[in-house]
Amino acid sequence: MLTPAKMIAQYGQWYKEGNINSKDLHSQIFTKSDTEELFTFRKTDDTRIDKVNTIIDKVLQPFYNTFSHLGSFDFDPNPWFLDHVKINVALKPDDLAETAVDFLVQKGVERKGAPIVAVIAQDLSMKAKEEHEVDGMFKGERALPSAANQLLGIPGNPSGAVNGLRKKFRAYSAAGKMENIAMGAVPTDPVEFVTYVEDMFYAIEEDLRDTIKDFVMSRTLRTRYKRGFRLKYKDNYDAGGATDEIIDTEVKIKGYKSHNGSDMIWSTMPANRIGFRKNPKNFGVFDLGVKDIYQIQMATDWYTGVDFINPNWIITNGQDLA
Repeated sequence: MLTPAKMIAQYGQWYKEGNINSKDLHSQIFTKSDTEELFTFRKTDDTRIDKVNTIIDKVLQPFYNTFSHLGSFDFDPNPWFLDHVKINVALKPDDLAETAVDFLVQKGVERKGAPIVAVIAQDLSMKAKEEHEVDGMFKGERALPSAANQLLGIPGNPSGAVNGLRKKFRAYSAAGKMENIAMGAVPTDPVEFVTYVEDMFYAIEEDLRDTIKDFVMSRTLRTRYKRGFRLKYKDNYDAGGATDEIIDTEVKIKGYKSHNGSDMIWSTMPANRIGFRKNPKNFGVFDLGVKDIYQIQMATDWYTGVDFINPNWIITNGQDLA
């Protein structure tokens, strides 16, 4: 809903052309959807994604001239679902009439043509991205309103829009399908934390370790790592070396706002991280309806989701899994 109370308090309940115009409107700063950069996204028409991993047992044996079968070939399915999300907003452009932003009100009788509709559409999309990053991408746990509340049109919460990475990690861990290295609590001392991350990296089985390109954590932990790196490897830092990598490797330390408040550190090979969207062109495009002549309803929806081809290639430090 439109709330022009502050405008009225500042400028009064009247409009003078040219006093304020569209160039004087400035959007708020929105959090970017940074965590999605970890995933390779594809368009799909499906709502369920099916991946199957093959497992082959030992096959090599010494030769002798009688056939002796050794080995088994198995299939491990890994299905997961996209989350159906939406934006629904109702507004009455006439709430802005006779205020300093009256130029955003329709000139004719059709409220759907009010300039405020186009102005607000872009901000709605940016706000949805922000909420997906902060509330959904890592911490989200999909939760629809009750059937009764759905009939009443009571909205769900941003944190319940999608199942985030943490929920998926917890499910995979409970099923014994991840490598959780028992690292213990995350040190608060920056230098000790650098050693902690290094120990975790070198505890990964070598073949899998060779595929790792980054360690993912919160922004808070990444800052702690960079401070600790400068203290632990001062000579390297003074020589212009990077502070956001594991020394003597090309493994980057990446911190995201979506992970803030969590001590989980995780990694996997880049090719294992996938994302899908269904109806992606709907994002930022709104269907407009009129509820009671004066109220405009703006609506859009699409499907989205991220997951992993093979959860057995995910590594964590064993924290925040319950």
